[in-house]
Amino acid sequence: MEKRLQHAITALLAGCICILSSCGCDLTTGLTVRNPSGHYVAFTEGGECGGALSSYESHVQISRPYNLFGYQLWTSRKGIFGATVNLDQLTIHWTDEHNLSVACRCRKDAVLFNDAKWRDISITYAFTP
Repeated sequence: MEKRLQHAITALLAGCICILSSCGCDLTTGLTVRNPSGHYVAFTEGGECGGALSSYESHVQISRPYNLFGYQLWTSRKGIFGATVNLDQLTIHWTDEHNLSVACRCRKDAVLFNDAKWRDISITYAFTP
């Protein structure tokens, strides 16, 4: 009986390790655009995360690097949009200094999250099936 229990626990642990090891992400960066002043950078990235049962997810992020004497000290970054779509279904462009436009060739029910504002940046969204 003890051997059976030991084998069952070993099999359970091996199964858990297999499942947890498939949770990595292989992200690909798509479009990268700077606002007119160059202070903010918006970019798209996407990939399959979470193993065999996952779907492809794409995201839009905005980052703001901070430099001192030509050296980058840190970067603030915010994910503003996420959807279960392929990376080529997203386009982004700055309409002016403080307005970013995100277009998704998808239905709204594919959207995981979308923020309308980050810091002094306003974000507008367009969806086309």
